[in-house]
Amino acid sequence: MLAGLGIFVFVSGYALDYTNKGLKKCLEVLVFFKKRLLRVFPLYIPSLLLFVLLFHYLDVYHEIVWGNPIMKIAIHSIGAQVLFSLKNTPIFTLWFVGLIVLYYIVYVVVTYQTDKTKSIVARASMLFFLCVGLRQLFDLLDTRFFLYYAPFVVGIIKNRIDFSREDLGANLLEIFSGIIFLGSSILICSQRSILSGMYNNDTCSIISQLPNIIVLDVFMISGLFVGFRALQLGVKKMSDSVYGIFRYVSSLSYVIYLFHRPVLAIITFVCLKVFMGIGILSSMTVILLGIPLLLIVSKYIQTLESRFMRKR
Repeated sequence: MLAGLGIFVFVSGYALDYTNKGLKKCLEVLVFFKKRLLRVFPLYIPSLLLFVLLFHYLDVYHEIVWGNPIMKIAIHSIGAQVLFSLKNTPIFTLWFVGLIVLYYIVYVVVTYQTDKTKSIVARASMLFFLCVGLRQLFDLLDTRFFLYYAPFVVGIIKNRIDFSREDLGANLLEIFSGIIFLGSSILICSQRSILSGMYNNDTCSIISQLPNIIVLDVFMISGLFVGFRALQLGVKKMSDSVYGIFRYVSSLSYVIYLFHRPVLAIITFVCLKVFMGIGILSSMTVILLGIPLLLIVSKYIQTLESRFMRKR
């Protein structure tokens, strides 16, 4: 999960800068936010309502711990669940939407009216420590905001610097990344406490968690460099059919992320009723039926969303 979300955040930073590089005016910033929010919320709001229906009113497989339900729904409706997560726990996987909304703001702050990589790094560093202060003083921001911050910024920088050239420096970078990735992997496996606190939103713990966050960021970023190089080599050898499958699944990734838990929860709930418990038969049914059904449902939802957006 850590590596998967790290890749997703890295790609988000890369894609944002690739498609929006050069925000120079306030009007361009407004257009940027309009496009991004229209990309996120038309699918996110229905998924939020589905989560509320299934896991609060119907208690299908999972159960949401609500606290103040009106406040929780209101915070999630505007994508602020990561900002206020210390007082209102995000609903399952929907926390990631709140993370991306905040990273849109981060992107604008660190890239506005600058093309210089050094300026982006300096702004990103200052903003990071400002956010640490906000966490300590006002109990704002989920720990995962800090955990995935560096991969997001590295994604932006990756779009501006070519790491794929074939020369001695590039080869040394690949070897160094591989060594760092292997070393950080061993450290994380041997010290389970590094991972254990990442989802603990203790209001006094962010400073003490920074060393662990650095280790995990080193693991994710070095792994990204190794994986990116492997992907470059793999794409050259990949057949058109396999490449087409990857493209198809990646095009549905956001829809799959939003709706995978409700779809799989419904199938699991049905299997529990039919097979009277979670056995090998019900587990295999969830896997064999759930994944194809999830792809079909995701494709249908994305088609409906595309038709709706074209009519606007």
